[in-house]
Amino acid sequence: SIESGCSTALAPLSNQTQLMGLPLSGETSAYWYMARAGGMVAYLLMWFSTVWGLLLSSKVAAKRIPSALTYGVHEFASILTIIFAALHAVVLLGDSYINFNVFHLLVPFTSPYEPLWAGLGTIALYLCVALTASFYTRKYIGRRVWRMLHSLTFVAYLLALLHGITAGSDSGLIVPAFLYWGTGLTVMFLVYYRLFT
Repeated sequence: SIESGCSTALAPLSNQTQLMGLPLSGETSAYWYMARAGGMVAYLLMWFSTVWGLLLSSKVAAKRIPSALTYGVHEFASILTIIFAALHAVVLLGDSYINFNVFHLLVPFTSPYEPLWAGLGTIALYLCVALTASFYTRKYIGRRVWRMLHSLTFVAYLLALLHGITAGSDSGLIVPAFLYWGTGLTVMFLVYYRLFT
């Protein structure tokens, strides 16, 4: 019957829902999954923003896309990076397995889980906030200072990459490992291209 077919089709979803502990409670692993997903999205947005900035500075994209659009995309990607990185951190407050608190999230190297690597992620977020704020202070600080400040993008990206690889509970799996290697090598290639062409 249609009813039994629907229940058979929905059984895997029901099993996953029970495994994650939905509706949400502190003991469920759903918070960890949501935090990991938010962190992955934040990392990919940071990677995209870094790559886009490298393409802009090497004039590859500038010749083909209007400058207002290229800078708008770069700025928007940076803002989204901060939003998803903040979501990645805040969701952890609901997880009772490790018992994060606001102090752990705001102060680098105080996390009860992988304090060194989690701290690098916190610093990466702070750098990302400062770099994104520089879009709005550029005319006050001057182009030279802005460019010097913007070179910290690579530090922020490297810290986020290290944070993802070392603090990510699934980093040893093939898909995340491929993602980190692929994105990291892309940035390395574009930095090399930017410096030597």
